Amino acid sequence: MTVIKCAAVPASDQYGGIDGEEVVSVKLDGGPSWYRRDILNANATIDVTWVCDHDRWQYLRAFYNTTTLRGSLPFLIDLFLDQPTLTEHTAYFEPGSFKLSYKRGRHYIVTAKIEVVPVTPDAAVDAALVRASQTLALDMISTVPTGAYSFRKLRASYTGAACRVRESGGNTEQDIGFVGTELDTEELLFFVGANNGFVTKVYDQSGNTRDWAQATAADQLKLVNAGALITTIGGKPCMQSAGTPQYMTCTATLSSLISGTAYCAFSLVRPSTMGFADSSGWARRGIISDTSQTFYQSVGSSTFILGHLSSGSVTREVTVAATVNNTYVAMHRYDAVAIKGVLNGGTGTSLVVTAAPTPLAGTMRPFTTNTAHVVADNAFIGEWSEHICFNVVPSLADQNTIGAAMAARGAVTWTAIS
Repeated sequence: MTVIKCAAVPASDQYGGIDGEEVVSVKLDGGPSWYRRDILNANATIDVTWVCDHDRWQYLRAFYNTTTLRGSLPFLIDLFLDQPTLTEHTAYFEPGSFKLSYKRGRHYIVTAKIEVVPVTPDAAVDAALVRASQTLALDMISTVPTGAYSFRKLRASYTGAACRVRESGGNTEQDIGFVGTELDTEELLFFVGANNGFVTKVYDQSGNTRDWAQATAADQLKLVNAGALITTIGGKPCMQSAGTPQYMTCTATLSSLISGTAYCAFSLVRPSTMGFADSSGWARRGIISDTSQTFYQSVGSSTFILGHLSSGSVTREVTVAATVNNTYVAMHRYDAVAIKGVLNGGTGTSLVVTAAPTPLAGTMRPFTTNTAHVVADNAFIGEWSEHICFNVVPSLADQNTIGAAMAARGAVTWTAIS
């Protein structure tokens, strides 16, 4: 039997219903109730609403008649239901529930009750998201990072500021700390006023004091635009580069952040302009790199390029497809056997390579590819929110925990990696 798909997506803010994942409780004398799962992967019944014009109303009525002509036949429909993104589900109309609830001029409000087959949950991602909402990102893992940078607090024991900001009116600077676990945006906006706020330093929360800095005003990334906080990534504070170029520096050598036998790096970014090509260091825009361009995450014309250079300046890298104006958790790792790169988790791309990254003597320079010098063509354009680096490959559980925590921060979905 061919299952047809409903071309009309219901209004996402007008769902209501009963989740089929029911739990049965049994009252016990003198103690807490005993609970057990009643039905595994049971269907859910929900009320849906379509807001449409006359043509779409005619289509929906015909679609309903077609699927209920001989009982209630299954159909496919896209819903925001048991997944954080719009996901295709199999559903059935409850007979007699489809109706035109309201009509005024060209506007029609159509409602129905449908029974929906749930999508099998990803237990690893669900568990990671729950942990991420309860605990700071670095406190949820056992692996110790070599560098950690963010506009939110990443570990409870960190007592320093998040960043240092210059306001463009009088060019004065001030450290901006946290209120609870979030950036003190009230203090930030009070300090900047109606001016622009530029980041002169992002403090390393790993405890290693490998801070990022930029003293030259023209090369600083922006955090506040004309008195308004930049929140393009997930509605949270993020800094923006116009690529003219704008970048940061770090006195820490690459050897203090990664090793010749292993590394793993995560970045939460949103490119607003892609690079010129998916090859050649001059044609890509750097997210994170060093002055020797040994280790890098960069943006090509249609991909993220993730990898390192080995002896003789040979590129050892993978590419993962990407598009402009989308938020990504970019992760790549090297374990002396292969490089693996992913965007928002999942399968990603792998390359078997035993050639180690070298040289490790360069210093870090975020937001440019740093081949020989910094120019606008190789500077990152877009928004940045977080970066965490390791000189080992964390366990898969730790990788998925950090990935899920960053994805939740950026309001995107992380798919468990392997």
